[in-house]
Order: sequence, then structure tokens, then C-alpha cells
Amino acid sequence: MSSKILIIDDNKMVLESLKEILEDEGFIVYTVLDEKDALKIIIHQSPELALVDMTLSDSTGEDFIIKAHKTNQKIKYCIYTGDQTYSPTQQMKNCGVSENNVFFKPICDFNLFITRINQIIEEN
Repeated sequence: MSSKILIIDDNKMVLESLKEILEDEGFIVYTVLDEKDALKIIIHQSPELALVDMTLSDSTGEDFIIKAHKTNQKIKYCIYTGDQTYSPTQQMKNCGVSENNVFFKPICDFNLFITRINQIIEEN
């Protein structure tokens, strides 16, 4: 069975390009533009992983992860940010986000990106 990934970003072009890359690798991908729709996917589809932009139209990525983690603690979270200095806060670490779960925009090495996504999904 294919792993399910949720991508949350307020940029439609980013959503579509990441979706295409991940679907080509066999993942089932859900894309949403905001926190409200993302929480619906978390509840109804239970993805294994959520790739979360730090700047959302109705929230911050960290705020979303905290809410979503309370809803479903089995989901693994990755942060996708343009802030090259970003480091997970203790609150993010409590939700399972480590330095290895942070991807910086733009992603230049898609092979490494896919490898890391697979590793995160497989981690216990």
C-alpha cells in the first residue's frame, strides 16, 4: 500500500510541483492551501506524513503542527521553509520534528528529498 502524504502550502505552484514529484515516486498525495482544509485531511485520511510550509494563509506551520499533533499523534511532520536559519523549537521537537525533518526552499536535490521522506515515514 502506498504511503499518504499531505502537503500544506499557500502557493499553488509549489503544491503542484511537489505533488507531481511525490506521485511519480508512488505516494498518494493530498494538497491543501490552508490549515482548515489540512485538519480535515488529517481527520479523514490519516496521512503518514505532512509536509508543512511555515507560512500559511490562515496560520503558521508550527501552529498547524501543534493542532494536528493533538488530533493525530501518529502522523510525522516535516517543515518546508525558505528561512535558512530555521531550527525546530522545543515545541516542534515534542511533536516529532527534528533537524532531519526540515527542508529548505528551494529543494535542489530531489533524490535526497525523496530518500529522506521515505526514511522519515519508515522511522518508528
